[in-house]
Amino acid sequence: MKDEKSKMLKIMNELVRFYLKSGNHSVRIALDLTDHEGIVSLEGCCTKIDEKKLEDLNDILNSPRKDEAEEYYWNLVGSNDFSEIHLLGSLVNEGEVKYDGNVLKMRVKRYF
Repeated sequence: MKDEKSKMLKIMNELVRFYLKSGNHSVRIALDLTDHEGIVSLEGCCTKIDEKKLEDLNDILNSPRKDEAEEYYWNLVGSNDFSEIHLLGSLVNEGEVKYDGNVLKMRVKRYF
């Protein structure tokens, strides 16, 4: 479970980085862990965000998880100054991105 918590923190860090790079400076974050899954939920106001960027992120978060490459990828996510958002699909089982008005909501789930 220790590695799972570390992976969830890195996933959360990468999503927060996405929010900040999108011009959002107020983000609410929830991290829920059970014995079988982890869920990260984020919500914040973004005055303007590129719809294509959100579509790409939604596709990334819902791409098939790559268990075989996970050991390598999870060390890269959320650990440096460069965005590794494209690697998140390898680490999460499902994700959801919603942008309504000026509110951006994201939710990702990872099964242990």
